Amino acid sequence: MKRRKWFYPLIILIYVFFMMPFVYYHYHHTKTDILNHLDSELYKAACNLEILLEKDFFDTWNPERPLPEADYQIVKNRLNRYVSNLDIEYVYSMVKRENGIYFVVSNETEEDIKRGTPSLFYTPYPVPPEDLLKAFETGKVVYHSSYTNIWNSYYSVFVPRYTKAGLPYVLAADIKMEDQKSALNDSVSQLILTILLLLLPIIPFYIILSVQGKNREQELLNQLFTDSLTGLPNRKKFIRDKEFSFLPGTSAIMLDIDSFREINNLFGGRTGDRVLCHTAEILKSHCGSGDILYKFPADEFVILVQNRSRREIQELTTRILQAFSNSPFLTKGQSLSLSISAGIAFEPESQRKLLSSANIAKNQAKRDRKGYVLYEESMNLEDQYSMNYFWLNSLKEALLEERILPYYQPIYHNPSGRINKFEALVRLIDKDGNAVTPDRFLPVAKKSKLYKQITFAMVKRVFRDFMKNSHRVSINLSVRDLLDDDTISYLLDMVEEYQMQGRLVVELLESESLLGMDNLKSLLCSLRRKGIAIAIDDFGSGYSNFSYLSNIPVDFMKIDGSLIRSLMSNKSSEAVVTAISAFSKDLGIPLIAEFVPDGDTLEKLISLGVEFSQGYYIGRPVPIEELSIQADFRLLKDGSRL
Repeated sequence: MKRRKWFYPLIILIYVFFMMPFVYYHYHHTKTDILNHLDSELYKAACNLEILLEKDFFDTWNPERPLPEADYQIVKNRLNRYVSNLDIEYVYSMVKRENGIYFVVSNETEEDIKRGTPSLFYTPYPVPPEDLLKAFETGKVVYHSSYTNIWNSYYSVFVPRYTKAGLPYVLAADIKMEDQKSALNDSVSQLILTILLLLLPIIPFYIILSVQGKNREQELLNQLFTDSLTGLPNRKKFIRDKEFSFLPGTSAIMLDIDSFREINNLFGGRTGDRVLCHTAEILKSHCGSGDILYKFPADEFVILVQNRSRREIQELTTRILQAFSNSPFLTKGQSLSLSISAGIAFEPESQRKLLSSANIAKNQAKRDRKGYVLYEESMNLEDQYSMNYFWLNSLKEALLEERILPYYQPIYHNPSGRINKFEALVRLIDKDGNAVTPDRFLPVAKKSKLYKQITFAMVKRVFRDFMKNSHRVSINLSVRDLLDDDTISYLLDMVEEYQMQGRLVVELLESESLLGMDNLKSLLCSLRRKGIAIAIDDFGSGYSNFSYLSNIPVDFMKIDGSLIRSLMSNKSSEAVVTAISAFSKDLGIPLIAEFVPDGDTLEKLISLGVEFSQGYYIGRPVPIEELSIQADFRLLKDGSRL
């Protein structure tokens, strides 16, 4: 018995004696592994900051050209989401300039908010740690760095980089020292417990850590390269695939949703998200096994196509466009017709400009209102940028010098044979006195802040011209204008100031107005109560839907000009115009025919019961100074004028 009493304690003592050097060895080994693991995690987190920021971020934004506060808030939120998925405290960047070191971007913790030290763009760093200065001086990564400031102690990694202009900056990631020590203590405790109790072998322990690390890395890659809404690979994934796996002969189809901005504004972001998912499902159903579908920012999608002929790619695009026409989107009890614009780029030898070429073709398709356009070398992007820059400067000068003017085209009343209303059409008068039509400059204006200024200038000038005139006048407004509170407020103020009640007509372009929407219907009713008449422009094209006109306030319908131009030569056009005329009579809505080219067409329109006519045969658009000449004549039955 006595032997047993000392035997077991002896065995325990011997076991402990032999385990102590083993524990000591593994303590240092584990400590090294944990620090290396932390260094690896912090290094990856710091390097991924460049992926999270836009290209050339540090070359683009600086104290002389500060990042707008709203854009910095977006960057900060993106970093906050990124850091929340990792066991680190901060990910940030610093830049060295002549007058010191500055924080450029950083995530923001709840502690920062509580103590009133929010993340700000280009914040001076008064006392930088020695290891940070070492990273700037040597241009080498600094690991195992620890420092203490007035708030806490941190364990960090500093990764130096240089901008294209040669300006040094550092990407960094921090973890609290207490978290690092806690991780070390927990690991050592688990190791000792494992050794003493012989519950878990060492090798599986390390295997588990390795698998967890790989899973975390894969999770991060999925977040970086996948669109969270549709689950499709995103633009970053496209760029990565382009660098490593594109084959010669790969072609691209770039698509976006027409009027997506209006859908978002009218129905809200949730409906917009559903539209994007609906679009993704249709596109996925048409992609073959060798095709890759990507979701780009906003409402853009890209399909990479390999091993298909040009004819096959065009047929695929046509099927996609038809699928959207045949698959209306249902929201809030309404059926919304979606349409897509697409650009196709064939690059059999070089993929360098594949995406930009497809984008140019897609934008051309939107401008020409075509389903899709094939890229051609004549669509030179640099020329477009140069032209856009020219028109942007021209618009700015024209607005300052009041050279944005309305030209007025007469509208002929067929039954009476007289002119009693006019349409105001915007013109830019260049420095040589020539009138420039809006198709040259309006697309550029819509992409800038000048569009609203042009609208305001037109409204004021038209009202001033017609203040002492008894005729009616119409102005063109888009849904973008109607959805802008400032524009509507300005319009109503000017109507009141210039007493235009009962003489103003607002023309809406039907193909972009989506007139079935309840909130737009309410706005149009409000305008009518203010004495403003409503006309639907280009009726018979775009989203033509005869049924909705029975539910919205419309005072005039303008027949699409392409139908009028071909009225005398195309039986189908004649049938459509006849149907529209009968439909308008049933609703009691007067018709206006645009683009009347000659007397025969005018006589035909009169025989069909169309009440108003407009076109070069009636009169060309002219400035206000020449308007009285145009307003006095009448048309005789033989086509001559008085």
